Amino acid sequence: MAVEFDREEFRQYLKDSGAVMALSKVLMKLYELKANRPTAAVNFIHENLLDDLPSFTEFEILKKELEETKHVLEQLTVGGTLTESQLNFIKNMNKTEEIRRKCNDSMISARQSQIVEGNSDRISFLNGSKIRAIAKADENYSEKIDKIVEFLWRDSKCTSLLKRYLTPDVYRNLKNEETTNHTTLVDCVSSGLEIHESLIGVYAPEVDVYTTFGELFNPIIEDYHAGYGTLDQHPPLYWGDPSDFTDLDVKKEFISSMRIRCVRTVKEYPLIPKMTKEDFSSLYEKVKNVMENLSGELEGHWYGLEDVDPETKRDLINNRYVLEYGDRFLESAGAVEHWPIGRAVYINNSKTFFVWINEEDHLRFISMESGSNIPAIYSRLIDAVDQCSSKLNFLRDEHLGFVSLCPTNLGNTIRASVLIDLPKLTKHMKLEALTEKFNLEIRGSHEPQFAKSDMFEISNKRKLGLTEYESIKELHDGIKAIIQEELQTP
Repeated sequence: MAVEFDREEFRQYLKDSGAVMALSKVLMKLYELKANRPTAAVNFIHENLLDDLPSFTEFEILKKELEETKHVLEQLTVGGTLTESQLNFIKNMNKTEEIRRKCNDSMISARQSQIVEGNSDRISFLNGSKIRAIAKADENYSEKIDKIVEFLWRDSKCTSLLKRYLTPDVYRNLKNEETTNHTTLVDCVSSGLEIHESLIGVYAPEVDVYTTFGELFNPIIEDYHAGYGTLDQHPPLYWGDPSDFTDLDVKKEFISSMRIRCVRTVKEYPLIPKMTKEDFSSLYEKVKNVMENLSGELEGHWYGLEDVDPETKRDLINNRYVLEYGDRFLESAGAVEHWPIGRAVYINNSKTFFVWINEEDHLRFISMESGSNIPAIYSRLIDAVDQCSSKLNFLRDEHLGFVSLCPTNLGNTIRASVLIDLPKLTKHMKLEALTEKFNLEIRGSHEPQFAKSDMFEISNKRKLGLTEYESIKELHDGIKAIIQEELQTP
């Protein structure tokens, strides 16, 4: 089975991304020093790998300047005046400005580079925000965007749904269209144009793009959600009875942990890429008032990323409760504007439930625990969403279900997943076929403590056209069958 972390694929990725070339150059520099090679080889590599990376010396100077800046600000806060030496210090913060300019210039140069050295068929793309900026401000934007799209078509390694369905005819039909709020095709596809390893490659900055650019979004939705057509209607919300399900692995032989999540968009606000600072702050306060009144097992603590103390924030990041910054896919889609304003996480006291606020969608509810007690995990999620639904008005469409930024999360938005160890099926390369048979998705584990190749995260895939209960049942029945197959495999 070809898994995500296959060594040959990873080697090719390092080569294509330029990592091999960059490392080779710095190692050659080190080799050529011969008798003058430094004792601290790692430090040498750090200082010479990238032009925009501050050296250790520059970094120490920068730290000192920032520390002195702290004292200056404290002096201003207390006395409102500065000494002559402090004024001179501010005038001569050369290293801070030099490093800032150095990093910025190098980043711009790299982003605007067209051909990666030594591989003329690969592109060092502008980031998503630059692509959108070209489309809005550059006089020759059409020609430049055309070239970026052509590079997508030419990339034989790209398998995204964007590449599959943004055909020349579709691109020609949609390239000059825009919504009433002036959202363009480029706004929707900038992430996929930049990041060719995207599985999907499109985001919906606002609800109207699902119709304005339906010629692109509809086939992507139909492909991902197993034939869900343009005339289909999403069924009403139906949680069902959590007690219908069983603990899939009572002895804890295979499943390490399980989580079930769903997303919601608050009706009165734009989707994340279109939100202003005022929108973020307003929604933050509205949701905070709701979360801080959750009862029972859901009682917990609210952490606003803008004002949480550094030590607590670091703990939240290390424990994967929050992201330090939106991931590169969201960044290229314009979904991390004004970060960390309006961003927060709510965590219950037992740490079995948390909510991301204004990350990818307005609300992402996550219920989780060790093992695979589906009734308990599912019941907790239902309780949380129901309590919030009584106080917040969530956006729902008859065709699309609950609306989300990514078309993979449309419908009931349920994603139920298990972290599972299946060494026999992995060895005999049976797992991929089994997950496809039961409409499940498989990913390599991103958990560092489970860094072996036979530990996977498996989840349901379909969300549109199914009730919440039906999506949970697909995961439940599929994992149950896969465990039986594992037990029967010699």
